[in-house]
Amino acid sequence: MNDNFKGLSDSELRNIIDNLHDEIMIYDNNYRLVYVNNACIRHYGFGTEKFLGKKFNQLDEIYWGNSTLPDVYKEKKIVAKHQITNLGNDIITISVPIFDKKGKIKYVCQNVNDIYIKSEIGKAEEFFLDVSKKENENDVPYIYKSGKEILVKDMPKSIFDIYSKPQNFCKGKTLNEVLESVERQVVIKAYKKCKSSVAVAKELGISQPKAYRLIKKYGLK
Repeated sequence: MNDNFKGLSDSELRNIIDNLHDEIMIYDNNYRLVYVNNACIRHYGFGTEKFLGKKFNQLDEIYWGNSTLPDVYKEKKIVAKHQITNLGNDIITISVPIFDKKGKIKYVCQNVNDIYIKSEIGKAEEFFLDVSKKENENDVPYIYKSGKEILVKDMPKSIFDIYSKPQNFCKGKTLNEVLESVERQVVIKAYKKCKSSVAVAKELGISQPKAYRLIKKYGLK
């Protein structure tokens, strides 16, 4: 190594990582998020201050699903999974365990990449992306990430207003407001049918804690 080479300072390195295109997340051994870079804005619609210091269970099934973190602790090895964020972004998350001197996991570092190439998207998501092109869209199934299948005709009509009349449905609304409006209709319909968070969770293919939070969020309990 050149004797005059000083390398990057800690602050310079931090600034570079903060601004990488790929999202970087780091959890400590208490499942607490201790670092996330600015790419989180692109994936979830919020800045780093929304996530830092939060526990995993305060984020999972809210901003993403099909999480890698539990599997890393179970398998003690690198885990990669395809996920969909709260904004509908397709991502691949690669989680790497960092061990201490005693062989216990001290940190889990996650590298989150966007999926841009359609051939890399799963069949269920590809089907949904193409749904507006189908001649008989009422008979097209939408498949949740949990594997649960529901026909388009049984979904809230406003979901297809996003495709057929975006200028009317989305006028004056942010993407988060549009998504929340659809979410509210789905939750209310499920709760009227099921009457409990456990049954709603099963109906929608989500976790019971998330179902409970959504029921409270929309004043149903």
